[in-house]
Amino acid sequence: MIISDTKTIADKGTTYSSITITSDKTKYTFMKVSGNHNYVMIQKLPNIWRTPGKQFKSFDDAQSTYKNAKLKSMILVADSIL
Repeated sequence: MIISDTKTIADKGTTYSSITITSDKTKYTFMKVSGNHNYVMIQKLPNIWRTPGKQFKSFDDAQSTYKNAKLKSMILVADSIL
């Protein structure tokens, strides 16, 4: 796995932390939002339709939703870093 583009931005009491993880040809951005709003967002790249991605209450909820082992491992890595 290749970890890239780690960012953290704070705005109006909310912290947005994101990371991009690539495994083989699969690439996802994971974002954790905490503060006034609390959720996790997962977005597959490239995102040609510019959709916002799927939102979950936590990384555990996200991991229980997906069945793909590669994506589950990427979620675990993102959770440990963010």
